[in-house]
Amino acid sequence: MFCEDAPQVLDELEQAVTSGDLAAARLAAHSLKGLASTFFARRTIDLAFRLESEAANGNLAALEEGGVEQLRASISALAKELEQRGFVA
Repeated sequence: MFCEDAPQVLDELEQAVTSGDLAAARLAAHSLKGLASTFFARRTIDLAFRLESEAANGNLAALEEGGVEQLRASISALAKELEQRGFVA
């Protein structure tokens, strides 16, 4: 589920940031935090929480200035690790 849903939600997060939709950005970051929490992926959870908080506080800067890319890289690394451990077919 994580490997299927996370890329789509990341795309939704990027679209929300591009359009300046803070509510949608907050929701997407929150969803990604929840997906990552299944695996206790602390770095990914922390990044998603930070972006969720920034969006909730009306601050797009953290999302626009590399935050989304950092989260995408962290999620990609987590997905790769899950594949290596045999959790993904």
